Amino acid sequence: MADARNRIGQRLQEIRKAKGMTQQDVADKSGVTRTTVSKIEAGRFNAGVDIVDRLARAMGASLDIVPAEGDDTWQMEKVIMNTARTENGYSCDCGLLPGWVVAHTGDFEGFKRYVRESVDFYVEGAREDGRPYPAVFDGEYEIVYKFDVRSLLEYFRGIFSFSALQTITGINQKQLAHYASGLSKPRKAQAEKIAEGLHKLADELRVITV
Repeated sequence: MADARNRIGQRLQEIRKAKGMTQQDVADKSGVTRTTVSKIEAGRFNAGVDIVDRLARAMGASLDIVPAEGDDTWQMEKVIMNTARTENGYSCDCGLLPGWVVAHTGDFEGFKRYVRESVDFYVEGAREDGRPYPAVFDGEYEIVYKFDVRSLLEYFRGIFSFSALQTITGINQKQLAHYASGLSKPRKAQAEKIAEGLHKLADELRVITV
């Protein structure tokens, strides 16, 4: 993967120099920060297809490096959102964005759209103000929603009894009550078991027809 990044960065640098452009010229035309352009050329940033295409177009060129099928050169970086279920929707924060918190009333699909829009707004504001922000947001990235077990159980107990949740998750209802109230915190294996049980329930509900 590092070899592929170096190859792409070297080719972009060759194109830029052949066009008589500086890294700042490319940054201004592509909307990508100069720091990120520099990191890509040095092979120190895993840029996605979209951002590489933007850089090439900014230089009036097409990039002649096409990753082979199965090549992980374009594997997107993951951005973790620490997510909680609220009474009327969802909320989350991100360790990469200090002070950034989002809350949304509505379904999960609407929440995901709102999060993406909010992140874009944050990054655009940082660019305009000249404030630093994580370089991952200059490329393609995947948002992963990591749910807080306590808030999930607290929400679902308004739908299912702890007895029913015990059947769904395979975890003793007394222990589930402790997790929901915050008296104890589930170990990773227990948290995964809760998630697996809820996923299995969702899969079973999806096949129901009436």
